[in-house]
Amino acid sequence: EYQPSVNVTSITPGQGPTTGGTAVTVAGTGFSSRSVWLGYTMCRFHLQTVPATPRPSQTTEMLCVAPSQSLGGFVTLEMTMNAKDWSRSGKQYEYQKGHTVESITPNVGDERGGTRIVVQGTNFVEGNILCWFSDAHRVLPEFVSSTEIWCISPPHPPGSVSVMVSNNDFGQVFSSTDAFACMDE
Repeated sequence: EYQPSVNVTSITPGQGPTTGGTAVTVAGTGFSSRSVWLGYTMCRFHLQTVPATPRPSQTTEMLCVAPSQSLGGFVTLEMTMNAKDWSRSGKQYEYQKGHTVESITPNVGDERGGTRIVVQGTNFVEGNILCWFSDAHRVLPEFVSSTEIWCISPPHPPGSVSVMVSNNDFGQVFSSTDAFACMDE
């Protein structure tokens, strides 16, 4: 059976941690429902192959989970519909070194929000970085360096709040958490 060539037009997100696990949406043409049914659809991150599954109600998008990679950097992501012939689209996926949160200062702020929190750690990446407060409030921080960012606390009822940092906005929160207490005036 002849099928059209697979062409990858975009990948979202274009980056994730070296630990893997990022769900990557691959958009393109030449995707085959028969190949999906036969189990031939795959993504290749450099030399590592993982299964590709169709996105619900999408004929031009597939979903691949990025495997782990020992080093940070860019790799080519390609697709196949027959487990033999790979696309030659050259789309790049960036593996980012996992970061750590080593400290937050201060660790107490006003329940009305507005407290500038200095987050110190390692491997922060300028661009898509976010501060998360108890999984509910996301805040775009000011990037200072790969070891420091500044986050402004959002309003929150009094009590302890987890502060987390992610290097992308696609559910990959892969840093340690520290507590921040919101106090009433």
